[in-house]
Amino acid sequence: MVAFFATYFVSFAGFCHQEEPSILDFEIKEDILSIKIQTYFEVLSTVESNKFDLRTLNNFDKTIMNFDEISRNAAIVTLVFQNWSLIRTKFFFNANRSLLDLKLINVEVSPINSHTDTTVLFVRINARVPHGSDFITFSWDENLGDLVIREQGKNGKLYSAYLVKGAMSSKIYLQKEKF
Repeated sequence: MVAFFATYFVSFAGFCHQEEPSILDFEIKEDILSIKIQTYFEVLSTVESNKFDLRTLNNFDKTIMNFDEISRNAAIVTLVFQNWSLIRTKFFFNANRSLLDLKLINVEVSPINSHTDTTVLFVRINARVPHGSDFITFSWDENLGDLVIREQGKNGKLYSAYLVKGAMSSKIYLQKEKF
């Protein structure tokens, strides 16, 4: 019986990261949309590219696991920056239905969770919201999984939503005094 529960727990722990949604926190100050996405490296690595898809990079995966933690984290950050032009094509962040120009600002790597063998990333992105925009919307490629969206700030009516794989948020109306 103990073996059954131990096997179940280990199997479940290895599967959990695929079921947990990524989290997108955003805030708009003046005309800058600041975004922080908490996700798993394994989620972003599903972006298809010969250079970035971990399913075809067994060598990279083994090599990166043999690095010490600092070198491994630096390699992951470098990989995200090098592949940003491809990764950002999977993010559909819009102002008045026009794609925003997303600028990768920073990538932070959390230590590997020894129970699930996953690597948590914090990806910081900025985008200028065009003057005259009425609303913004968020979505991303369905292969990246579910997404929780949370507006940050001091406004009493902050937006939050749970988006199932590939769904688009409702319109998030902008305060006119900012635009």
